[in-house]
Amino acid sequence: MFATDFAFTGPQRIAFRTAITNNHKWPLYAREHNLSSATAKVAELVDAAIAFGIDPAAYGTLRTPKEKIHDPLVLQFLGDRFNPVKAYASERDATFWGDIVRTAVTKQGDRLTAKQFDVLQKIVERAETRKANGEFPAPHGEPKRDPAPKLDADADEDLEALREILARRKGGVTESQVIELIKTHASKPAHVTIDLSTPEGPKLTGEALMHYRFPLLLAAISAGVNVMLVGPAGSGKTESCRQAARLLKRDFAFTGAIDSPYKLLGFRDAMGNIVRTPFRDAVEQGKLFLLDEMDGSLPTAMTPFNAVTANRVVDFPDQIVTAHPDFIAVAACNTFGNGASREYVGRYQQDAAVLDRFAMLAWPYDAALEAAMVGSPRPRGAPSPMSIQRLTDPAAIQIHTDRWLERVQAVRAKVESLKIRHVVSPRATVTGAKLIAAGWPLKEVEEACLWRGLDADARAKLAA
Repeated sequence: MFATDFAFTGPQRIAFRTAITNNHKWPLYAREHNLSSATAKVAELVDAAIAFGIDPAAYGTLRTPKEKIHDPLVLQFLGDRFNPVKAYASERDATFWGDIVRTAVTKQGDRLTAKQFDVLQKIVERAETRKANGEFPAPHGEPKRDPAPKLDADADEDLEALREILARRKGGVTESQVIELIKTHASKPAHVTIDLSTPEGPKLTGEALMHYRFPLLLAAISAGVNVMLVGPAGSGKTESCRQAARLLKRDFAFTGAIDSPYKLLGFRDAMGNIVRTPFRDAVEQGKLFLLDEMDGSLPTAMTPFNAVTANRVVDFPDQIVTAHPDFIAVAACNTFGNGASREYVGRYQQDAAVLDRFAMLAWPYDAALEAAMVGSPRPRGAPSPMSIQRLTDPAAIQIHTDRWLERVQAVRAKVESLKIRHVVSPRATVTGAKLIAAGWPLKEVEEACLWRGLDADARAKLAA
């Protein structure tokens, strides 16, 4: 044992010093080691205690041996195992994974403690088990068991047609012929469109290809709510914004990650001319503007975006401009603005004031959309586009708004009492009320306006 193996509080340290220096062996030991009762350090007193046969743990606390730090390659190995099954992880496991990896990357030099390694390994094993058991990821919460397929009338007709064709063929069929039969007779992916011409709001009617959460995005934009889409690379965030602009009959503009406010504001060139930007055109002309990879932007460059999303005014180099009534801002991110992760190392932590200006909408991969992109049948259990119906009764809207206000204030009070680092401002009340009136389910409203990427531990404390 070493001196560093023990920890003492103030009173414990005094009692320990007294016990050692009053011991009959101390005078000789002190002379041999050139020590003084008044100035001897705790480490020296621990050495003396061990020499006297006294257990320091009787006065202080024996520290737990420090965990070993694994090689950085261990983190990479676990990441390579987890990525193929990540979609099968529960929401809680996915949150724990992100928190641990973020800590390892930003504070521990890509290294894991033994305890962290055990937790991550168990998360990987649970996800692998779910995949092996045929479970599929649910839109929210825990993955669900893939139910036995139920055949509708169209599916029955398809199977009967295949049986008849196969029965007429002598000598069997080749693999290529089977593939052609499947393409011809198998059920096609579900396609929908949204009709905005009705006073009730967005309706799913015709045929168009869309992400299953697209109706939520369209309803929010229609209600004038700025949205932050949070999802992995290639999940269709940018294309969904383009699609929303087309359906709303608005022009679309976008800018990638910014490292200077001038990429939004523009500037005066050497001749004194104003150099305009897509952002300025969108503000003045009422376009749907997408700031792509916002979490890859320098926080100090976000000031103009903050101003227009909060106050709808922007101080351009030549004049202050009030945003067009149809202007709406959407931000696309790979993270919830909390900084770098193992997968997205080039992301910056965004200011809470920036994040508070958006309703956060999770945008995961859509299995049905992915299958439709390559002409494959719709996967079993893939979520369908959500049905959104706007509230039209003023009395009902007011009742829902009053309940939402109570909910926001109750969560805010608990956040403050537990001293959790999380912002629940009056913007959550206003934005949530708009989304509820636009037809969003309450659970989605809470995710967008209250929880906003909050980690699992903090959620558990608030739910207690």
